[in-house]
Amino acid sequence: MIRVSWPRDDRLPAITHADRTARVQTVNKEHDPLFHGLLADIGTRTGIPVALSTSFNMAGEPIVESPNDAMQTYLSSGMDALFIGPYRVRR
Repeated sequence: MIRVSWPRDDRLPAITHADRTARVQTVNKEHDPLFHGLLADIGTRTGIPVALSTSFNMAGEPIVESPNDAMQTYLSSGMDALFIGPYRVRR
């Protein structure tokens, strides 16, 4: 579900719009346990269980549509890690 919310502090500038709102999607553990677990791990490591979601492509390239596209984009980018389903690829 998409919600409009107002972040309580300034720890999330990348997701906060100029009007001080954020468009938030919540994740239900029963509906998506893998992604929920990833967010929980992020929360444990950072204190904030939030991930920024954006389109996955490099400038001038089409949006990623397959695992093969994802690997090609990952390898040509400066990303630290790539998650595809239960798999994590790191440099």
